Amino acid sequence: MELYYNPEQMPDAEIKQTFVGREPMLKELLALVRRQPQGAGVQHVLLIGARGMGKTTMLLMLRFAVLDGDLHKKWQPVRFPEESYAVTDLADFWLAAIRHLAYETGDTELAARGDALRSEFRPSVDLAGAGLATLKDWSRQHAKRLLLLVDNLDMVLGQINNTRENARLRDALMNDGTFMLVGGATSFFHEARAYDQPLYNFFKTWNLDSLDGDQINQLLLRRAEADKRADFEHQLKQNEARIKVLHYFTGGNPRLVLMLYRIIASSDLIDVRRGLEKLLDEVTPYYKAKIESLPPQQRKILDHIARVSARTGSGLTPTEIAAETRLPVNQVTSQLKRLSGLGYVRAANVRARSSWYSLAEPLYAIWHQMRFGRESRERMAWLVEFLKAWYSSREMMDETERLANQFAELMRVGEKASATATLDYRRYLADAMSGRFRGSVTDRFVNDCLDAEEVDRVREMMRSDGLTQLCTETLKRLRENGLITARQTELEETRRRQWIARLGKAPGPEAVLQVLDPRGVPLHENPYLWVVRAAALHELGRDEEALEDLETGARYVSEAMLEARLKAAVLFNLHRLSEVIHVLGRHRDAFAEDLWAQHTLAVSSAMLGDFDKAATVCQAVLARGEDPAFENLLAELPWWREQFGDPIGQFAFLASLGALAEARIIWNGTIQGTISTAELLPWLVAIIDQRNLHFIRALIRQSNLDEALLPLVAVLDYFETGDRSPIEKFSSEVRRIAEFILTELQKKLPATAKHSMHTAHA
Repeated sequence: MELYYNPEQMPDAEIKQTFVGREPMLKELLALVRRQPQGAGVQHVLLIGARGMGKTTMLLMLRFAVLDGDLHKKWQPVRFPEESYAVTDLADFWLAAIRHLAYETGDTELAARGDALRSEFRPSVDLAGAGLATLKDWSRQHAKRLLLLVDNLDMVLGQINNTRENARLRDALMNDGTFMLVGGATSFFHEARAYDQPLYNFFKTWNLDSLDGDQINQLLLRRAEADKRADFEHQLKQNEARIKVLHYFTGGNPRLVLMLYRIIASSDLIDVRRGLEKLLDEVTPYYKAKIESLPPQQRKILDHIARVSARTGSGLTPTEIAAETRLPVNQVTSQLKRLSGLGYVRAANVRARSSWYSLAEPLYAIWHQMRFGRESRERMAWLVEFLKAWYSSREMMDETERLANQFAELMRVGEKASATATLDYRRYLADAMSGRFRGSVTDRFVNDCLDAEEVDRVREMMRSDGLTQLCTETLKRLRENGLITARQTELEETRRRQWIARLGKAPGPEAVLQVLDPRGVPLHENPYLWVVRAAALHELGRDEEALEDLETGARYVSEAMLEARLKAAVLFNLHRLSEVIHVLGRHRDAFAEDLWAQHTLAVSSAMLGDFDKAATVCQAVLARGEDPAFENLLAELPWWREQFGDPIGQFAFLASLGALAEARIIWNGTIQGTISTAELLPWLVAIIDQRNLHFIRALIRQSNLDEALLPLVAVLDYFETGDRSPIEKFSSEVRRIAEFILTELQKKLPATAKHSMHTAHA
């Protein structure tokens, strides 16, 4: 189990297993340790990162790497704990190093010697000198240099707070190569950055940046593996978009990612509210520590950005912040730059005249809203925003129906209080849904509130949502309960009649969509209108939306032949070929004489590699009479079988077509682990285009083929990041392959596409 604030308490194997995103930095650190000179001139290191970015974990991993490798013959790690509150002068520092070294090595004599020094040397300067000498003696006796791993070095030096002591520390670290210090800090602190300080320009500084989406994905998978959650990888693949949501809310902070992991790992949507409330309570010490460490002006600025972000989700310009905080614009600008450097805010449009700033961790805005919101609804608005980002409307619709059925059952058995308790969460779900789904959910919610005599809830909803999405029978109930007037009912019904009458004039697809806007008409009252909308969307080429409407309508009425035919056409355009076959199969008898349906069935089967079924369909149609389309398809099937009959050919065809879900099934089922990378590489280079570029990259990563397909991976990453340096570092032979791949892909990827990919990731 992960420990958010005390990773060092986790088992060593678990720390190693869940170490993600920092491997290159760890390699560089180890290389730096390895090439340190024997005498003076050792390079010391400072790791800078916001709280939760993994400084402690990095120091732990460096310790493991030294102890587990050949470096242990020459170096002994000495790890200071995350909080060294007792270190207030240099003597304390060296005595702490003795104590930690004795613990690391099990050297009881060294521990006793450290304890004896306190009584032998009373003045602090003498005690510091004796402590330093003791460490050097141990180093000479054991022929090992000491790698001091000091977490929160900024706090330690702040507690010492003595220029002379810092100068002595610098001298000790520089003189004879006994020590290498690797420290962690939340920012580039005064003792290391100020010109007049002894430790100015003393450290090589490395920043621990936030994790990107791929690294978050790896972290979650490794965490799930450590937790023995075998189903989690499948769950994550079904909801890949949630990684982007997670990156947005956490700012790529590993600690916050792991905190949200528990919510991701739970498949029960209703637990999300409880899980998030628990999370926001758990991050209270984290955020309080972060904010309370700032000077008053910076706190005020950050507080204002959080208040606005919680309400609008947008950033602010320095001028806007200055106006609300009553601070001069130049001071606000200066403080924002410092907050940006510390990782509290992020800047956008920094080269434009109107640069603006937003929170680096939007989760802080949610925490702020929950903690400081004045009203219950304001405090819970964060839940609506999270639900919008995290779940699809279809998932929320399913959960709403489950809760509504639970409400009905509880009311039936007389458990009115328990039934009423489900209404709060249903309202949050309704608020989070898109307009396509909200009408029926709102309508049922209003009726259930009336059944439970929760009239105040209905009044509140009438103020915010109005009447446009409510059925005629619901309007009647509202009038009978005195919640709306007869005049309001009459006006709303007249508006609807006039609105729907426009369909009788045979409008074009754009006009149909204007009339059948689910935000203005309760389509659930006449579910066939969803099919009419879907047909208009299909005619306009908006097949993803058409499929959404067809599936929404299917919630209220069973699928007839007309709807099935339209759905098959939509799915075929979306290259969801298995589903096309499934839909047509549900109405096999009805479609037996439908030539379009039979041709679509045959083509879909052939595309999926089922050539025998395609041939059978063609032969059955031709047995009833001649048809050129089926004759041509039947004649082409042997060529299709020759070209795409093997798994790699079939995968290449589907990936080129854009049928990515179908291609993934073949990859996972028959290609992964069975085809050599030498055979796979030319196929991948041949099929990659703008539509499947990111899909192919994701398959390679998920299959752990990055090393095996290194030249291709470097080129794909170049198209995503614009960074050529990995290609430049290859040996001449590997670089030649990479340059060939790059040339081939540049022919297929237009310059505008490459630019848009690069800017999207910048």
